[in-house]
Amino acid sequence: MAIIFPIKKAEAPVTRLFLLLLLALFSTLDAAELHLTLDSVSDDGKSATIATARVEPGVSGFVVRHFTPEHSAIIANAISKHYDDTSRTLTVRISEYTGLRQNSLPKGNWKPKTGDELILAFAYSRGTLIAPTRKI
Repeated sequence: MAIIFPIKKAEAPVTRLFLLLLLALFSTLDAAELHLTLDSVSDDGKSATIATARVEPGVSGFVVRHFTPEHSAIIANAISKHYDDTSRTLTVRISEYTGLRQNSLPKGNWKPKTGDELILAFAYSRGTLIAPTRKI
């Protein structure tokens, strides 16, 4: 059984405007995660570079190692650090992934390497970000 709220004629334009603004707001929230491939990893394993379109500093994600087409694991955290406009490369800072820590189980000793998958902006479509542009 649906609940119907009566709308008076005087309120109809305001209600329509409100609904139109809500539609405009949520239709622009099409942010999707970025699936990229690591092009190079530093010797110490704490940073990596990726050739990609612009990604703002501070976007977080993780590095995934694909062992087989059916088996993969998150092996590191990643945060975008710097984007070079001239070479179109993104530098990310890599750190240990501790999101699923379980001291009773063995821990993989995998370090990120060239060819691993980098997933940035995972689940970013589940919120609304209100922030200034980088031109300020």
